[in-house]
Amino acid sequence: MPTASFRHAALVEAPTAEVWAALDQPETWSAIPGVERVRQPVIDDGGRLRGFSFDTVVGGTRYEGKASPRVRDEGRTMSWDIANNQVKGHISVELNEAPMGTNLTVSLEITSASFLSGMFFGAISKAVADGFSQTVDDLAAMLGA
Repeated sequence: MPTASFRHAALVEAPTAEVWAALDQPETWSAIPGVERVRQPVIDDGGRLRGFSFDTVVGGTRYEGKASPRVRDEGRTMSWDIANNQVKGHISVELNEAPMGTNLTVSLEITSASFLSGMFFGAISKAVADGFSQTVDDLAAMLGA
C-alpha cells in the first residue's frame, strides 16, 4: 500500500505548559492538518483527551474518521492513530521549550486503507501536502494568540 509522510515545525509564542493544555481541548484538533471538525470527544476524569471522531475534507470530499490514543508523553508528545475509509496512519505533535515560547513539530504518516483507495492515493497525498505546512503554521499562530 502506498504511504506518505509529512513533517513541519513552527514556533508557538506561548509557554509549553499552555500549549500542552490546549492539546487536551477537542477544538484544538480542528486546526490540526487533516482534521476539519472534531465530534464525540472522549475526555477522562483528569480532563485528558482520550479519543475523538473527526471529519476531514480532501479534494472536496468529506470523510469521517476516528482518532485513538497512540503515544502520550505528558507535556511533550501527543499522538493518535487515525483512520477513515480512505487512509489510516498516525499524527503526532511534539513540544519542546524554546527561548521565545514552544517549538511545535507536527508529523503525519498516512497509508491507503484499501486497494481502491490506493488508486487515488496520489491525489489524496498531494492534497494533504499542499496545505500541511500552512496548517501547522496556522495552528502555531492560534496556540500563541
